[in-house]
Amino acid sequence: MANKEVILQFINLLKDYLQKLEELKVHSEEEFLNNWRVYWEIDHGLHLAIQAAIDLSREIITASNFRKPRNYKETFIILRENKIISGETAQEMQNLVGFRNRLIHEYLFLDPKKTYEMFQGKLIYLENFTKEVLRYLETY
Repeated sequence: MANKEVILQFINLLKDYLQKLEELKVHSEEEFLNNWRVYWEIDHGLHLAIQAAIDLSREIITASNFRKPRNYKETFIILRENKIISGETAQEMQNLVGFRNRLIHEYLFLDPKKTYEMFQGKLIYLENFTKEVLRYLETY
């Protein structure tokens, strides 16, 4: 895999974002809703972590000469097709991409409670994604 170094950089970046997001879990929903700094930290952290996972996926696809995705969600379908990630992880990552799109493009209409819910309940899927990619890389 020609771009293994770049892939490892993305993995390390994603792990760093996840660690920082875990540290933010000390904040209650009330703090999240009423303190703009907490809101921005979590909102931006989610965006960065999901984007890092997308970029990592695209790098793997490019390095492996897999078919090109038509959109961000399809990157995770391609990784599943090539047995890099599980079907469950692929589905959850596609859901996170949809949420990322709302964070970026529909932020005016996004319910902050939904953002907090995603933050509290969905980081595990980013962690699982990272673990599955690392297992795949061990074969190279």
